[in-house]
Amino acid sequence: MGFGYSYGRKPTIGTPVRPSAPLAQGLVSWFPLLGEGVPVDYAGQVAAASSTVPWTGSPYGPQLTFAGNSSTYCNVTNNPGLSNLSGAFTVMVAAQPPTILSNGHVINTWGSTTSHGFALMFNHNANHELELLVFDAVGMSGNAISSSNVIDGNAHVWAATYDGSSLISLYRDGIAIGSGAYTHGMAAPGSDVKYIGCNASLGANLSGPLWWLAIWNYALSPAAISQIGGDIPSIYQHLHGRPRYAEMAATPTPTSTGVWTPPQLSWTPPQGAWTPPQQTWS
Repeated sequence: MGFGYSYGRKPTIGTPVRPSAPLAQGLVSWFPLLGEGVPVDYAGQVAAASSTVPWTGSPYGPQLTFAGNSSTYCNVTNNPGLSNLSGAFTVMVAAQPPTILSNGHVINTWGSTTSHGFALMFNHNANHELELLVFDAVGMSGNAISSSNVIDGNAHVWAATYDGSSLISLYRDGIAIGSGAYTHGMAAPGSDVKYIGCNASLGANLSGPLWWLAIWNYALSPAAISQIGGDIPSIYQHLHGRPRYAEMAATPTPTSTGVWTPPQLSWTPPQGAWTPPQQTWS
């Protein structure tokens, strides 16, 4: 008997993020969370407008795999939590970008007609770095770029925060890897389409697996970010108050097929005859 992973046991449609669960406060977007086979937004309860990438199972939980081209992406519309986001925020994602990736957009919110909101990118400058780009209302941008060679081809939890006034900070597995000053604020993305896996023109495409992506409407503290660190499935405990996904999803699966034959049992009574005790009465 072996053990497999049943991705059909992730939280199903209608399963809420527990408001009392750790890190649930201020959460405005959370993928893949509430749907079976499709990404669903937490705040607006809206399925992706279009997705060319199916969810599959993995030991880390439900997984998207991007192919590094404009044919594999997700876009999300009518998302009030993300559309109205301005000022401070945090974006965190569990993903495994390859080292050969160039300018791979994890998520961007500026749509096709405005330069508002933000973009989180892997390897924008071909130096194996993580970058967060933030736009204000007039299109002025600021960014923070990690030191080079943080992308090593392995799975990590990546995080970026903007404090809303002066500082952008970057993390890998709960450890700070870069920061940058930015004082212009961030304009709300508005109603434009938000893309996961590419930018608005379907270029700068992401490669590799992505397990989850979460956005908060404030800057998480370094201590809060370190609670998750590099433990990819732990996000399910922090948001749903449930066991780690890998523990929740582990289910026995047979290692071979065929017909089960029950064991044959037979019972043989003890041999001999019973003689009652002899008594006499006088």
